[in-house]
Amino acid sequence: MEGERGLLTTERGRDPRNLDILAFGGAGPIHAAELARQLGVKRVLIPPLPGVFSSFGLLLADLRFDFLRSVMRRSVEVDDVALASEFADLAADAQRYVEDLDLTLNDAELEWALDMRYEGQSSDLSVVVPPDTSAAAVFEAFAAEHEATYGHRATGEVVLVVNCRLRVLLRGRGNGDDYRSMVDRIARTGSGAASVGRSRKVYFGEAHGWLETPLIDRAELSASPRRGPAIVTEHDTTVVVPPEFSAAKDEMFNIVLTREEGS
Repeated sequence: MEGERGLLTTERGRDPRNLDILAFGGAGPIHAAELARQLGVKRVLIPPLPGVFSSFGLLLADLRFDFLRSVMRRSVEVDDVALASEFADLAADAQRYVEDLDLTLNDAELEWALDMRYEGQSSDLSVVVPPDTSAAAVFEAFAAEHEATYGHRATGEVVLVVNCRLRVLLRGRGNGDDYRSMVDRIARTGSGAASVGRSRKVYFGEAHGWLETPLIDRAELSASPRRGPAIVTEHDTTVVVPPEFSAAKDEMFNIVLTREEGS
């Protein structure tokens, strides 16, 4: 990676070269390929309607509720019984809340987590745990997450359990449509961009300079990679495909930009 780009991510134990970039918004697809090159990322995904992707997602979103109870106990004060009691109290809070909305936890997916830190630290780590887990397993999970995030664990140090969290997910509560059917509708419509079939000169930096670059529509892409340079024109954004990238379209109508090895 170049310079300090990606430094925060790598310090947290995540190598961006092992990840994909999801580019959305009006400007994200313009800069995504260059960002991928700088970070050493090989693949960029650009979803349908990227300029209004957040609104698109809101139409389809499931209901989610996040509940939290303060614990503030040292690890020497937390045993299996105390832990089970915290989870039970939080579940009761959640049940009362969703019942007021004529919902029930019986149809929900539940995810439990604990915010923890070593005593004396100022920042918490949230660790997902099963509700029937033991206190010993909880503290081992925290130590493993601390090591993955910061590169070390403090064996024998007191752990402070700060908060107990419960995430409640109720699926199928959106507008009745699903992502697949909406994507199919978009694919049939196309962008209808007036620039399709034309080309223009585009500057791709010192390595390539000014290049005559075709302007295409997302619908013109297929599963077979198309070598850059290219500009994909859409109503809500512009996708830049540099010469060292290829562009294809997957089964969900995403544009997939793939960087060539060594570029």
